[in-house]
Parts: sequence; C-alpha cells; structure tokens
Amino acid sequence: MMLEHGDHLATWELPEVLEVGTRLDVVPLANHRLEYLDYEGPLTEQRGTVSRYEWGSYKTVLDDALQVVVVLHGQALEGRLTIGKATERGRMVPLRLDPA
Repeated sequence: MMLEHGDHLATWELPEVLEVGTRLDVVPLANHRLEYLDYEGPLTEQRGTVSRYEWGSYKTVLDDALQVVVVLHGQALEGRLTIGKATERGRMVPLRLDPA
C-alpha cells in the first residue's frame, strides 16, 4: 500500500487484500519514489510482484507519534484507515480499515 506524502510515497507491505472491516499486521517499508504510483510488475531480486488493486485520494485526519489516520476515497474502498507507527525498522504495525 502506498500513500503519496509530499515528494515520496509512504509504503507498507500488506499480507492480503485490504477490505472494509479488515485488521491486519503490516510491515512498513522504506519510502518509495512517486514513479511507483504507476508501476505494476516484478520486483528485483525475486521479491514478488506489484499490482494495483485500488487508487483514489485520501485526507489525513490525524498524524501523531503513535498512528496516522486517513479517510480513503477510492474507486472501490471508502473508509477510515488507521495505521500504527513502528518504533523500530522492520517491526509490524496494526492497520485497520473501518467504514467511513
């Protein structure tokens, strides 16, 4: 999952497709370049593939030391997305998508 944040993409690895009512433990990844918004295909070093499942816009309603909360306005998904912030690199964080 990628959210445009200024000149980069905040990015998380999701273990499954995100749906309203979903709660997942996700892995925050390093920020990505904006060019990745349009990329679909294989990753280097046989790390898997990237495919676009959803796109749209979002509005940030909270961004503090513990979590970020945004309201998604996608093609198929609408809802309030809450993502925990990691205290150390590589640590899983909770992600939850509730109805708007």
